[in-house]
Amino acid sequence: MRVLILGGTDFVGRHFAEAIPERDLTLFNRGRTNPGLFPAARHLTGDRSSDVSALRGRGWDVAIDCSGQFPDWVRRSVEALKNTVGLYVHISSTLVYADKSRPGLTESAPTLEGTPAHELTAATYPHLKAESERVVLGVMGARALIVRASLEVGPYETADRLPYWIRRIREGETVLAPGRPERPVQLLDARDLAAWVLKAARVGLNGVFNAGSQAGWLTMGRLLSETAAALGRDPHLVWADDQFLLSAGLRPWVDMPIWRPETDEDRGFLMVDCSAAEAAGLSMRPLQQTVLDTLAWDVARGLPALKAGITPRREQELLEQLTTGNEEPA
Repeated sequence: MRVLILGGTDFVGRHFAEAIPERDLTLFNRGRTNPGLFPAARHLTGDRSSDVSALRGRGWDVAIDCSGQFPDWVRRSVEALKNTVGLYVHISSTLVYADKSRPGLTESAPTLEGTPAHELTAATYPHLKAESERVVLGVMGARALIVRASLEVGPYETADRLPYWIRRIREGETVLAPGRPERPVQLLDARDLAAWVLKAARVGLNGVFNAGSQAGWLTMGRLLSETAAALGRDPHLVWADDQFLLSAGLRPWVDMPIWRPETDEDRGFLMVDCSAAEAAGLSMRPLQQTVLDTLAWDVARGLPALKAGITPRREQELLEQLTTGNEEPA
């Protein structure tokens, strides 16, 4: 199966590329991120924001779009490929749903409407992905596979969400934990995503699918306990409720990775229904394996400063307030 990856050298795209024999792999990107990877693959250079001419006049069985940040980028790509690829796979997000306040959303739930601003921020990202989906479906029709992924984790993770919790539990005897232990969350090892999409592409699967761990299977408490078990640690978890964390000025998703208040309007986006993808063969490796592999990668890259989480000093301040009974954050 001849596969074109738009991107392919950073996090999710890199896992796709690693799952494909290099003789069958073509990468299209600007050549700036990890340019030495996959030397035996074909490399096409271009810029999705302006020049995709290198894509024309060639053919592939599958194109996998892991880097479509803006709808015009996506349109430029699908227009160039519409007559030369058998299936166009667009990796989207469960954030595209218009009403993410409730759990159990299926693929038929309405998605965000409107013209998104041409600026990539946390606020615009869901709108950009929703419009990009419509572009792909409008051009490719039955030759499109839209995958709405939940939170992707694993080696090469660029946002450092799971690495934050791995480091905290590995290094700390007492750890500040957000919200309720029973709070449901969803994760998806990017390697499992790649394996499933490639298997689906081989059999010509099309349409729209949510992809993530089974709704209700994983909770914040289980995430942290499984991480601790994988690392051979037994930390004391001090749980802080949503109001305490918000009053302390902690930003959901950034200062406390993977946490969103249960009053948040987007609280359901990590509790979507992924049963259709499961029925189509999506499966998950053990969470402890993801933790250990992510740790190995984090150590190999030299344990750099993380992009997510709070400093040890700030965490200690909050822990002292909680353990002394003073739950009014300073």
